[in-house]
Amino acid sequence: MQREIYTLMRMSKVIKGTIADFPISFYEMIPGRQVPEVFHDHEFIEVVVVYNGTGNHIVNGHSAPIREGDVLLLYPHDIHGFTECKTLGLLNIMYVPSRLPFPVLDGDRMPLFQRFFPMEQSPNEFRSNAEPILHFTSHEDMEYVAADARRLGQELASLKPGNMMCSIIRLLSVITLILRFGQPLIDDPEEHRHFTMGKILDYLNKNYMHEISQRELCKMAACSPSTFQRRFKKLTGYRPTEYIIRKRITMAQTLLLKEPDLAIAEIGFACGFIDNAYFSRKFRLVTGVTPQKWRLSKGNAGIKQETGFSHIKGE
Repeated sequence: MQREIYTLMRMSKVIKGTIADFPISFYEMIPGRQVPEVFHDHEFIEVVVVYNGTGNHIVNGHSAPIREGDVLLLYPHDIHGFTECKTLGLLNIMYVPSRLPFPVLDGDRMPLFQRFFPMEQSPNEFRSNAEPILHFTSHEDMEYVAADARRLGQELASLKPGNMMCSIIRLLSVITLILRFGQPLIDDPEEHRHFTMGKILDYLNKNYMHEISQRELCKMAACSPSTFQRRFKKLTGYRPTEYIIRKRITMAQTLLLKEPDLAIAEIGFACGFIDNAYFSRKFRLVTGVTPQKWRLSKGNAGIKQETGFSHIKGE
């Protein structure tokens, strides 16, 4: 058994035209060119789309058959390779999530997203499996994803201005399409928890003007307060109380513009602030001005109107 160890920088130098020392790389293995019994590990995540043929995939001594339409997900430092692979056609997409600056937004709500982008997970949170993680039941869907992956490879090799930015966009597009079109082959309780957090977010978006206790939210999420706080902040970037306040401030800004005859206290109350002084204090923490000054500034083109989700200055 031959073992080869790659880093992303070395891999990018091997692949002609790829941007050197960039945290994304792409390589297509043409059917008939896969070298059997060559096992290796690496320091990046690798997504493998099997677009042709059949073979065996081996990871850390465990073997599983693979076929056209399968998607493999490999994590750093897990030794893997292929046997009986003469007919295999593979698209290899490699990246380092921690070096990719992009917003998660609602990505957490897609099944298996955390497995493809485990940015805040411990090194041992996920391990590679010989079995595929997803499978394309439609040949057309697989070809659509394969075409998008090849566009990523073309962008990496183009060396045009902006190709690094465009390559990140292409990577996100490919992974999103894989998650949308691929049929998950594993049932992970962690994924159900992310869907639960998505439902809680929907609940808050509809009921932010009412009193909502953290105990109630923890019960909905079926987890402890500390775990809930951690998962919620990972999903939104805010603690639950901060998120609710910002939703209320955003609605208050809308009412301040659309309802000029409503008193400040009435607007605050409609948005969930029972105490007018508390409303004014929180509004100023988020926007930098009081509700009254913000309302007066709406007709002044020289004053920037802040949104409710600007950086919070404190509690």
